Amino acid sequence: QDRIGNVWSCKDIDYYVVEITLSPEYPLLSRFCNLFPLTLCLQPKQALEKMSERTIPSEKTLNDKEFISPDYQRVITYLHKKERKQSLEGFCYSICDKIYDSPIQFLEITLKYSGLINPSWSELNTFI
Repeated sequence: QDRIGNVWSCKDIDYYVVEITLSPEYPLLSRFCNLFPLTLCLQPKQALEKMSERTIPSEKTLNDKEFISPDYQRVITYLHKKERKQSLEGFCYSICDKIYDSPIQFLEITLKYSGLINPSWSELNTFI
C-alpha cells in the first residue's frame, strides 16, 4: 500500500509474511490470527530446552546443512577442546576432523561461550 492508500496488485505466486505479537488485551486480534497458520519461532535457549525435553525434534531448530558445515564444525571443535581443557596451541582445524552431530551439544557449548545471556539466532550466528 502506498501513502495514499492504494493497494498494489499482486501475483498468485506472491508470498506475504505477517508478524504479530499477541496480547490478552486484544482478544479480537487473537481470533483473527487463528485464521492463519501459526509458526512459532524459538530462541536458541528455548530450542535447547525443548530438544533436551524431547518435545521438539532437533531438525526443527537447526539447519542441517549449516550445522554440518565447516564453519559450524570448526567452532564446535575449538570450543569442545577448550571445554575439555585441551591445548589449542598448534591445533589446526581440518574438514576431515570428527563431525559433531549433536545439535543439543552444539547449542549447549555455543550458548555457554557466546557471552550472551539469551542470544537470538542472529547473534549466535554472528558469534559463530
